[in-house]
Amino acid sequence: MIEKIKLYFYAVRNLTFKQTAGRVFAQIKRRFKLYRIPKTPNNLAGEIESRIPFNEYDPWNNKEDILKGIFNFSYEKNELGNPINWNPKFMSDSCRLQIHFFNFLYLINDAQKIDLIHGWIRQNKTGDEISWHPYSISLRIFSWMRANLNDPVIDESIYRQAAFLYRNNEFYIPANHYLENARALIFAGLYFDKNGESSKWLSKGLKIITQALTKQVEADGAYYEKSPMYHNIAVQIFVDILNVLPKTFDEYNEIYSTVEKMADFLKSILHPDGKFAQFSDSSLEMGNPPNVILNYTFEVTGYKAKFKNTFETSGHYIFKNETIYLALDAGSMADRRMSGHTHADIFNYELSFNSKRFIVDTGTGTYHPTKERDVMRSTRAHNTLCIDGKSQAELWNSFRVGRFFDPKNIKWNINENGFIFEGEFDGYSKLIGDSLIHKRFMRFENNRLKIEDQVRGENHHLVESMVHLHPSVNIIDKGGKILILKSEESIAQFEVLEGEFKVEDSVYYPEMGLGIPNKSIVIFANSAPPINLSYLINFSPQSK
Repeated sequence: MIEKIKLYFYAVRNLTFKQTAGRVFAQIKRRFKLYRIPKTPNNLAGEIESRIPFNEYDPWNNKEDILKGIFNFSYEKNELGNPINWNPKFMSDSCRLQIHFFNFLYLINDAQKIDLIHGWIRQNKTGDEISWHPYSISLRIFSWMRANLNDPVIDESIYRQAAFLYRNNEFYIPANHYLENARALIFAGLYFDKNGESSKWLSKGLKIITQALTKQVEADGAYYEKSPMYHNIAVQIFVDILNVLPKTFDEYNEIYSTVEKMADFLKSILHPDGKFAQFSDSSLEMGNPPNVILNYTFEVTGYKAKFKNTFETSGHYIFKNETIYLALDAGSMADRRMSGHTHADIFNYELSFNSKRFIVDTGTGTYHPTKERDVMRSTRAHNTLCIDGKSQAELWNSFRVGRFFDPKNIKWNINENGFIFEGEFDGYSKLIGDSLIHKRFMRFENNRLKIEDQVRGENHHLVESMVHLHPSVNIIDKGGKILILKSEESIAQFEVLEGEFKVEDSVYYPEMGLGIPNKSIVIFANSAPPINLSYLINFSPQSK
């Protein structure tokens, strides 16, 4: 009980008073349905104008299933009947939330859209906890508005939902949810063009967005939730706004300059397969494909993203040549205001070899509070060092974080032939004790990657350096401490220089709901410090 109280204390301590009070007040309003919505104006009609067509994306559904009342989410097939039951009890809250987003709307024709939306309006009353959640409203009315259906029943519902959102936005979760709220309010303000109170919505949405430009985006362009997936989504949100916002608005230029930096980061964090590194909570199918978003950014703004190696503020370092692509996460584990999507992954890296993913993060396969979720967030699930099986932070209850600590003394030097990195993490000295300090050194040159981990401190400890292989990579034992790693036609030699090693069965989660068996190499020592673990990967052999 005392440990649980401590976890709550550290989690709340990371939040601002506004966040804590806002969460409590929002719960009270939902519980007692303390909602007020103004009267809808007469002769209401809305329309949104954009510079180019919007990006539409739904990785799971198709027209035929939707018309049968079948909805697919994260490899789950849900039959909701015909007419559709929009609030089925058999679905989890997260899946129920998904069906209310209407991301699939573009797959059917206008008459079918209207019929589907009318059915939703009849079933979902103001304030319902799932269907009228501010996040759900934000994504749903964004889908409805960009369809431009010119239907009075739908426009009246959009107005009511926007008015509700204006009074119940998620200011206490100042991250991607809040951005979604802002985009919806901006669109609704432009959609109804000064009718009723729509000008207030536009003003509120723009205020949220302009504040987010400095509060939610790092100076180097990285999104502050530390997740490339949410960075990808955030770029989409900002560009959607630029797509409809008149250039006469002062906010247009502010958003544009931030989008440039964010587009550079997005381009740089992509593997040769065109998908982002899976740092923190990142699932490859969530959001439009990054290259689609980068092309959308170019079409809306005229800005062509540039690849960069160094993002010092957020602590991301990237190297690529004709043989490998390597992305290293050596920044703060989380922003203290918004740490829900944090993983314990300091000094984690991902690597592609001959344009194919080779060393991977375990990924993110679920948000449900399960044992699998705990494993995905743990330090052992990442390509870094773990002591005594403990994580680098106190992670609990799916999205909660207690104590966590930042890396120190980062050094990064890069040239056309390779790079040198070193960094230090002393968080284990607080979480475990014994003055434990971890130092990581990485060097790449002549297509050889050497990684050395040093642990200093006191007493006896189990120290493990993890290397998670893509499911396509097979391990061939050459003998001693040398392994041959083979993926399709690519072959690399893996040599353990210091420490013992073993191979473990593990699971790779490229997408939500999709787990694929893979192998992990664990280099370890069970002794008193000083402890050195190191390994060398030779990527010189191109094929065999």
